[in-house]
Amino acid sequence: MPAHPPDPARPVVSAHRALPVTAMAEIAGGLVEVPDLGRLLDDADVGPGARQTRLLATPVFEAWLVEWAATWSVGPHHHGDATVVVGVRRGRLRERRGVAAGHLMTRDLTVLVPGEVHELACAGAGPTQTVQVYSPPPTTATLYPEGCLCPARVPQ
Repeated sequence: MPAHPPDPARPVVSAHRALPVTAMAEIAGGLVEVPDLGRLLDDADVGPGARQTRLLATPVFEAWLVEWAATWSVGPHHHGDATVVVGVRRGRLRERRGVAAGHLMTRDLTVLVPGEVHELACAGAGPTQTVQVYSPPPTTATLYPEGCLCPARVPQ
């Protein structure tokens, strides 16, 4: 098969590049609005207190749909070298970053930079659904013990 010169109208994206945060937010915001997206959880992986399914996977980003049970939380952790955009599709989450804490409501988006440590917990009476976009795709997540004096950000 003959080699073709690169087409400037179709730039090549390296597997080691990350999407701009604005593009990640557009993806997460668009997926949050898909009416029947939750039905994809019917055959999802079931973990302790959550169901999740990967919606999209490319060399540059992944998007996941996660449903959090009313009592479920994940303690302090970071997502390695991935930037993460979390969008709340339905319900409410409590997020803590260091000493700062707040709530994410339906259609809210939040951005985590690489190495940023945070905690998430379902804050509503019923399940909460989130869309999570990672770029580059996640290769590691570091969990810390509950109540630790964790760093606000781990250098990457």
